[in-house]
Amino acid sequence: MFQDERARGEHNLTNISKTHERMQQEQRVTPYYKTKLKGLYKTAMQDAEVEAELLRKALDKISEIKSIREQRRIADSDRPKPIMRRGVLMSMLQQNASTLPLWVSKPGEK
Repeated sequence: MFQDERARGEHNLTNISKTHERMQQEQRVTPYYKTKLKGLYKTAMQDAEVEAELLRKALDKISEIKSIREQRRIADSDRPKPIMRRGVLMSMLQQNASTLPLWVSKPGEK
């Protein structure tokens, strides 16, 4: 799903680069290239927005899963907890820190 969007976006970015190279070879900007680049950039922006929306949905799903896991952990907290060594606690902290939720803004959102 993400790979398909990424591949489509990469193809468009490659076309933009090739167009810029052709413009540099001719050493002038013609109305044809202006129109072509505007279209390519517009398509690239749309592709990026679609990909960003897919990633936002995936992040929401991950957040939902983490929430369920946290609820289960709280429900299981009635049992006595085993004593953990400092190294185990640090590795748990490191793992949780690397998977903190990521906030991605929508265009124009702060």
